[in-house]
Amino acid sequence: MERLQRKGRTPQRGLLLAWIHLAVLWSFAVAKPLFDVLADSPEFFVARGNTSGDVALLAFGLVLIPPTLMLVAEAALFAVPRVRGVLHLVFVGALTTAIAMQVFKSWKAGPGIPLTVVALACGVGAALLYARTEAAPSTLTVLAPAPLLFLFLFLVTSPVADLFKSDADVPVRHDVRASAPVVLIVFDEFSVETLMQPGGGIDAARFPNFSALAKSATWFRNATTVSDHTTDAVPALLSGRFPGPDALPTAAAHPNNLFTLLGGSYSLRNVTEPATDLCPSRLCSQATRPPTFDRLESLGKDLTIVGLHRVLPQRLAAELPAVNQGFGNFAAQGRDAASAGIPGLAFEDRPAQFERFIAGIDGDQPHSLSFIHVLLPHTPWQYLPSGQRYTPPEGEEVPGVDGNGVWTKDPVLPQQALQRELLQMGYVDRLLGRVVRRLRSEGLYDDALLILTADHGISFRPGTSRRTAVATAAPDVLGVPLFLKTPHQREGSVDDRNATTADILPTVADVLGAEPRWATDGTSLLGFPRPPADPVTVSVFPSRRKVSIPFADYVRRRDEEVGAMRFRAGPGTGWAAVYAMGADSDLFGRAVAELPPGPASGMRVTLHHADAYASVDPAGAEVPSFVEGAIGGAPAQRQRIAVAVNGVIEGVASTHRSEGEVRFGALVPAAAFRRGRNEVAVFAITGTGKSRRLRPIS
Repeated sequence: MERLQRKGRTPQRGLLLAWIHLAVLWSFAVAKPLFDVLADSPEFFVARGNTSGDVALLAFGLVLIPPTLMLVAEAALFAVPRVRGVLHLVFVGALTTAIAMQVFKSWKAGPGIPLTVVALACGVGAALLYARTEAAPSTLTVLAPAPLLFLFLFLVTSPVADLFKSDADVPVRHDVRASAPVVLIVFDEFSVETLMQPGGGIDAARFPNFSALAKSATWFRNATTVSDHTTDAVPALLSGRFPGPDALPTAAAHPNNLFTLLGGSYSLRNVTEPATDLCPSRLCSQATRPPTFDRLESLGKDLTIVGLHRVLPQRLAAELPAVNQGFGNFAAQGRDAASAGIPGLAFEDRPAQFERFIAGIDGDQPHSLSFIHVLLPHTPWQYLPSGQRYTPPEGEEVPGVDGNGVWTKDPVLPQQALQRELLQMGYVDRLLGRVVRRLRSEGLYDDALLILTADHGISFRPGTSRRTAVATAAPDVLGVPLFLKTPHQREGSVDDRNATTADILPTVADVLGAEPRWATDGTSLLGFPRPPADPVTVSVFPSRRKVSIPFADYVRRRDEEVGAMRFRAGPGTGWAAVYAMGADSDLFGRAVAELPPGPASGMRVTLHHADAYASVDPAGAEVPSFVEGAIGGAPAQRQRIAVAVNGVIEGVASTHRSEGEVRFGALVPAAAFRRGRNEVAVFAITGTGKSRRLRPIS
């Protein structure tokens, strides 16, 4: 700082130069890297409900506010120039270290301790050069235009610029005759495999409402998505077009879609788009947005986590919430956004979103389009088939998935995730039943065109991607439910053609007699099927490259996984087989007193949320159905675990290693609990057959 005030410079000029230098370093260390991330994923803003004004405020604030705050801290020490100079050098060194860390993290080997030390050395060296030479400060002065250049590139030339395009000029058709109420439900992260049982039918014991719908609708059993990412998949099914390069999920980018096709003739008052924005604002009454400050606060929290992921050493970054599991709300993973106090996100109070959708189905408005895309059974998994909530596992939203979205090769956590997904799908089935009952009570069901589908599926195969439609995960992510009930259809059927979600828009147009005036990649499901030789093609996010597999190969691999899922389940049918999933499933429902006891295991268990069992309401909105904990003194190999509630075995599990601990997690039904205090005991299972024993864990 003293050097900046030499040669006749005034203190004010010295402070201005200090601010310029900090702004330049901050822009290279933080602002530009975040701009690069956001420019590659502009749909992040759309899915969060951020406005173009939010984006502009974020960009200018990100560049200008932090260096200004640093300068304010320096100015507060105006009376002690030496201390002020040291603080300025600390800022220079810290920002240079952040730049160096990102350079080193781009190396294949990662930073590690040695490279972190080198980055710190770079920061110290930069501070010394700044203090002792004229060249370093002069270089930063020459780079003064850099922050404004980064702003310009982000707001004007990157894909983010498309967010500033208005949908006011998007044309709307007015010549479509409103002949039937249209109801389109799009679930999320819903693989058709989880509905099915070996032989190709729907598991009616677990999913009675899906089974009932199939009796009066056409089930396209082999339907597949055309994209493995929500913000591409939903626009594709609404427009009938495959995802294009850099296309945002907005009406301006997709002017030809279901909403603009029907918007001139149909009421669009019951439209819920939590992750996309394809319905022009003049047609769809948008939900009330949270205040600007709240939206920006939420955005700031998420971008802070993204920034720390880029700067911190890998070991420390691994302790942060993951940033690859959704559309934001990273700091509150495992909970609904509403419970975290973070507004305006796609995950906010998903049951309430669906409640509003059901209430919006109105028999007095027969010429209406009711549309909802709801992030269910998408993570966070926290619902039982009854609709009751349980507290998810501590830590990551999806335990067992690494930063690249790939499952661990240890099958314990992928199987636990499948178990939780199936239970949450039971809740989805319950919601479907309520929709059908609402349509019937409003006198709309017979006349309605009802379509139910999902944006993409999900895979639970150990060692493979959870959500990317490549390699062994492809059939799981590709396969989605697709049910079509045309007006006055009374007999259900199964259609095994090669159908895709891009066929939905052409089918709606065909049923309503409204020919689209744009080229579609999909075709009407009422017409001739595709040739069996046509492959299944999917756009893989984020590259949007097209990947194809033979249709017959997809069906075969999908059916194999259906059989494998059933094999992993417990005996019998219904939900008992899901709660009992895994080894020793035959113990489910048996009294501990009936089973041969073994000696004490010598292990110790620490139950998470142990106080929740002191006062339970089995019929309440929230029940402690996920029993988890850490086990001390466990053997190195996997340990089989039984969980007893009030003397009856209600859950079985296997241990896994997580965050340096041996842990277990077992789901138990709400009916296992009695009102008030409940006794939960954990046992180690040893032996097999007649030699199997339950050994208490203290």
